[in-house]
Amino acid sequence: FVYNSYVGRNRSNYHAKHYLAVRQYQAMPFAFSALNSYEARLAEEVVANSELLAKPKNIRDTYSFLRVKEIDSLAIANAIQNYQKAWSNYRKIGHGIPTFHKKRSDWSYQTNCQYPKQKEAFLDNGTARFIDAQHVKMPKLGIVRIAGFRRLIKERLLNHIPTRIGTVTIKKTADEQFYLSMQLGSDTAF
Repeated sequence: FVYNSYVGRNRSNYHAKHYLAVRQYQAMPFAFSALNSYEARLAEEVVANSELLAKPKNIRDTYSFLRVKEIDSLAIANAIQNYQKAWSNYRKIGHGIPTFHKKRSDWSYQTNCQYPKQKEAFLDNGTARFIDAQHVKMPKLGIVRIAGFRRLIKERLLNHIPTRIGTVTIKKTADEQFYLSMQLGSDTAF
């Protein structure tokens, strides 16, 4: 939602600014023409959208459902970061202009594993952490049972091998199944 909100507001800003620039160009060169009600509304919309896009905290204040405690603040920050990265890819590499993500029956979000006041990162000491080889504790979501790569995880937990959990993507399908995707990093090979 946050990503799509940013795309929509940026697109409406572009069209409003373009319309107002054309309108100003068509006016007499040294005369300022009065704005009609539609143009005044467009100008107000540009100002409001610019303020909203300026700070990530503003989007949380605008939409009340984003202020619920169950929503991870890092998920909103990651959505905004993905949006900004999409624009930088467009400017630097030439990828397409950021567009709306399609709506579907499954949802997903990303969160980061934080290691507050930790000297070294392990699989069992971050905000997203392994309890054992079969269970992961996620912020806001709770304990989730996992399948796959249990032998690898068990070996790293028992031997206490420094392994950092990076971005965690949580997906929920229409039939209420959760899927976790984790980026793991370590100096020792997997």
